[in-house]
Amino acid sequence: LSPITREGGYYVQEQSGELPAAFRLRISAAGIVDVVGAQRQAVSYKVVRKVKAGSEAEAQRLLDNAKLIAARQGDTVTMRIDKPGCWNCGFHSELHVQAPYATREATISSMGGEIHVANIEGRIIADSSAGAIRAENIGGGVRADTAGGPITLGDIGGPVRCDTAGGRIQVGSVRGDAILSTSGGGIEVGDVQ
Repeated sequence: LSPITREGGYYVQEQSGELPAAFRLRISAAGIVDVVGAQRQAVSYKVVRKVKAGSEAEAQRLLDNAKLIAARQGDTVTMRIDKPGCWNCGFHSELHVQAPYATREATISSMGGEIHVANIEGRIIADSSAGAIRAENIGGGVRADTAGGPITLGDIGGPVRCDTAGGRIQVGSVRGDAILSTSGGGIEVGDVQ
């Protein structure tokens, strides 16, 4: 855990670490989530958390209530960042994860942030309450749901199911069925095999 610093009107704190690899990855966050697969045998992470507060002590209290909790249990690495329980503190987090390309399944949920996933061999399940979802170079299928943003998929090696309540859906190539639904945007599909 880094010391708290100031960045404009925000107090900022970073946290990073590494866990042994597992076949499954589960992330629940209150902000942006970025997961990139690579040839590696561990899951590394870095989170940047920002909050507005009247003092550094108040900021520390709020950030202490919104720490990243990361653990490996069996075949699953789990990461969770909760909101600190404030209404006007402008809390925001950005979680960057490097996972093994061989990850079989990544389930990612974000309350109020964009989700980006790339270079994962298995399937992806992504759910955002208010942000865009992007996935590319995924070996398995993709299930993507967002209540307020576009969905953009690149090369997907399995079936796709996408639903957005307020955005465009763009799909490059899919190897399998593609079920796409939007309540407020266009749908563009490249190649479905």
